[in-house]
Amino acid sequence: MSLVIGGLSIRLCLNNPTLPEKADDHRYPPTPPLGTSSTESRFVVVNRAFSERFGVQSTSDLLCRTDFDLHPPEMASVFRAQELEIMRSGEPLFDLEELRIDKSGAPKWLLTTKVPLRNDRNEVSGLVGISRDITDRKLADLLRDGQARVLEMIVSGAPLERVLDEIIHLVESLSQRIFCCIHAG
Repeated sequence: MSLVIGGLSIRLCLNNPTLPEKADDHRYPPTPPLGTSSTESRFVVVNRAFSERFGVQSTSDLLCRTDFDLHPPEMASVFRAQELEIMRSGEPLFDLEELRIDKSGAPKWLLTTKVPLRNDRNEVSGLVGISRDITDRKLADLLRDGQARVLEMIVSGAPLERVLDEIIHLVESLSQRIFCCIHAG
């Protein structure tokens, strides 16, 4: 099936026998959120993972919407500026680490790639974007780096008060919902 939306031609392949029938088939890695947008940054194709990220049941509910419909204006403006630059230059953006706040207020780290989508005349006619949640990796990096700082402080003979203060900051940096205090006995 092919679609033409605002001069953007999209071919959809349905009933692909190589894809699992169930989304919970554990032989395949989870599909990361993916979206395709027009030169006006309106979503023309999104996958289920993308719609789930925004708490939307049907992928069709996101079609023709923009980042301004889904994000705070200051965040959407950053995305739009990135997209305009990609469309102007024709150069992709690979592996951008982005900190976002999810619906519950928790920080989420995403690894995002955006590439220009070209029509049959090789003109940029939109973008394809994909992002992966790398929050667990980022938290593991923070923990490792924080533990190294604490150990370095201990080895160098830092005062106990400074070491304990560093431990408190480390614990609090790993979660927005954990607060730490240390009481003397």
